[in-house]
Amino acid sequence: YRAQRVFTIDPTTARDLDDALHITPLEDGRVEIGVHIADVSHFIPPSSAVDKEALKRATTVYLVNGIVPMLPRPLCEIACSLNENVERLAFSCVWRMNMDGTLSKKKGCGGKKDDIWYGRTVIKSCARLDYATAQNIIDKKVANGEKRVDEAFWPKSRQPTGGHTIDEVAGDVRLMHKVAMARRKLRFDNGALALNGVKLAFQLEEDGETPKL
Repeated sequence: YRAQRVFTIDPTTARDLDDALHITPLEDGRVEIGVHIADVSHFIPPSSAVDKEALKRATTVYLVNGIVPMLPRPLCEIACSLNENVERLAFSCVWRMNMDGTLSKKKGCGGKKDDIWYGRTVIKSCARLDYATAQNIIDKKVANGEKRVDEAFWPKSRQPTGGHTIDEVAGDVRLMHKVAMARRKLRFDNGALALNGVKLAFQLEEDGETPKL
């Protein structure tokens, strides 16, 4: 998946990018979707000192003015972070869906098995999107065919590299959103509940201590 148009979508402050996505329209009207997770196991042997310490920590903790990483920083922020424009090892799950949000079945299996593939891969992310930029793309505040992109809606540092274009990545984000909304509708039609909670966030001045007003 080195040449695949893969990208990440994370919180603005995220440093360890552990998952990436791709979506490809197929000729028969379906889409191929891939989720790629950083392959940490390649670097950390089972029951090693790092493995045991990571088990204790369980997760990276984001504090208001700092971060307590689950893994050593050279691993979680570099070697195991799916940074843009560099090749990274990953575990991938790739499946095919219909545009109505249902999973596609494998051909030749009597329609009984979902069309899903799991495996180890090498990926090369082309862009580091954050939630705000992805939402701006979905809301069509940016990437609507304009010659010059408004960096207030899509910062230069988050624009695609490696020969992939802004319009291509924007098209992928919007297609993912369309499929996700169809899938979401199926979930609620089948009785799922929507639990909306308030998420608090703190913003600090450049000194890392003073609350931003």
